Amino acid sequence: MIQLVAQTTATPQAAQAPDGVTHFFVLLAAAAFAIVLLRLFHVGELGSVLTTVGSVIAAVVVITVVALLLFTVLVTLQTFLTF
Repeated sequence: MIQLVAQTTATPQAAQAPDGVTHFFVLLAAAAFAIVLLRLFHVGELGSVLTTVGSVIAAVVVITVVALLLFTVLVTLQTFLTF
C-alpha cells in the first residue's frame, strides 16, 4: 500500500519564490540579446556571427554523435564479452 507523506506549505512557497526574479533576469537577457543582434545587423556583421554560431552548433552535434556511437560500440562489446 502506498502511503502519502504530508508536505508543509512552506516547501512549495519557497520553491516558487524566485520565479519573479528568474523571469526578470530571463527578460533582461533576452533584451540584451536582441540589442546585440540589432547592433550587429546594423553594422553588417550578423552573417559572420551566424556562421560562427552555426559552426559551433555543428561541432557540438558531431561530437555528440561520435560519443553516442562510441558508447553504443562499447556497450555492444561488453554485452558480447559477458556471455
